[in-house]
Amino acid sequence: MVTRMPRRPIDEIVRRVNRSDVARRTGIHLSHVSRVLSGKRTASGENLYQLARAIGVDMGDLHQYLRVLRASVKAGRGGRKTPPERPTAA
Repeated sequence: MVTRMPRRPIDEIVRRVNRSDVARRTGIHLSHVSRVLSGKRTASGENLYQLARAIGVDMGDLHQYLRVLRASVKAGRGGRKTPPERPTAA
């Protein structure tokens, strides 16, 4: 009987991946890799393919995860639990 390890959620994989290693393996600049994986930028189809291969996840799963993350960042949530305090005018 073959037992399989449970799959880790893609958000955990993306958060824990070493961005420097991904940049080196893909040839994509480190700052672009970091911005894409944090939802601040979008990736071209070719870059998305390379990122998925380097991280070891399905391209469709990565694309869906990044779409949701990007929408969250654009809405101002960006992974923060609470919005940052804004200084008030005196």
